[in-house]
Amino acid sequence: MARFEVIVHTSLLDAPDGELSISGPEGRHLAKVRRIRPGANAIIKDGLGKAFSAQVISVHGETVLFQITSQVPCPDDTLPLCLMPAIIKGKRMDWLVQKACELGVREIRPVITSRTVARPGNDRQRIRRWRDISVQALKQCSGNRLTEIQAPVHLEELLDSTRELFKIMLWEGTEERSMFSHLQARVPKRTMGILIGPEGGFTPDEVSACLNRGFLACSLGSRILRAETAAIAAAAQVAAVCQDRFTSGGKLV
Repeated sequence: MARFEVIVHTSLLDAPDGELSISGPEGRHLAKVRRIRPGANAIIKDGLGKAFSAQVISVHGETVLFQITSQVPCPDDTLPLCLMPAIIKGKRMDWLVQKACELGVREIRPVITSRTVARPGNDRQRIRRWRDISVQALKQCSGNRLTEIQAPVHLEELLDSTRELFKIMLWEGTEERSMFSHLQARVPKRTMGILIGPEGGFTPDEVSACLNRGFLACSLGSRILRAETAAIAAAAQVAAVCQDRFTSGGKLV
């Protein structure tokens, strides 16, 4: 019997050989849309690096009860990439988050710059929505690991928290070679951090601050892309140059 996958973003998957009850929207989807029945076999992932074989014990209304039987391999399938996009307006930011998660971006750190128009402030609901989008995107692409989405920070604060990254700034004013050609020549073994500006671009002072903090200025080619397009194009380029260098465990070699 074919096994179906369930993504449960929860710490309930701490140990095998237990029972797990799924209700709410996910339980409703399993029971009413997918019409899961007792005896069905499943792989349940927590999106944090654990996965288990399980079997459906019962379905009552919109609640599905599983018996977890054993832990199964769940390699990290994310890209070694921290995407740092300036927040953009409306659903364009939601789209950016969704597509970045589908591509397997490991982390997203939204940034507030001088020319950022959309500023969520203390809007926890919007941050929660981005994280919900990441869960749905993981289900869509049948991935193993959720993209980690941080709360937005101002650029000055971000620059103080990027020491561990190989840092790239996408800037249309650079005369350096394209990011793709740079990565083809040498794929960094550290996690890459790619900074993308807002609709109006970076200010001269912001460019100077980033360069002084060790960012490598690169372009994506001769065309000036919209902010959300640039972010996804950059992630796709990282995926292209890294994919054939992954081991089965998801590590760069």
